[in-house]
Amino acid sequence: MSNDRKKRFARLAFGLNGALFLLASFSALQDDKPLLFAVQLIAGVVNLLVLAFSRKPGAVRRLNYLTFIMNFVVALAVAQDYRSGGTDYLHYVWYLVALFSIVALVVVLRKERKTAAQN
Repeated sequence: MSNDRKKRFARLAFGLNGALFLLASFSALQDDKPLLFAVQLIAGVVNLLVLAFSRKPGAVRRLNYLTFIMNFVVALAVAQDYRSGGTDYLHYVWYLVALFSIVALVVVLRKERKTAAQN
């Protein structure tokens, strides 16, 4: 995978996660789940902020790692919430988002290790 593709993949992950978390936060608010609403809202805003600053080299490097891990945890929590609510198939989308976050983290870590080894 080329470096440009890896960067686009990471930006796609942040954009997708940010949008999904924001949308899900309003669903949690309607369901009277304020804690889940707050976690999802924060996760969505953080993802979109990382996306906005992703073109600045080194500006959000460590924040990227934490955000990927946070996305994984929040996506699993949302999936479990939907699963316990008895929804059909929607929880699978959130499991996919969690998997996507981990794959994106691995891609970013490999890219940085490869870059460090070349220098």
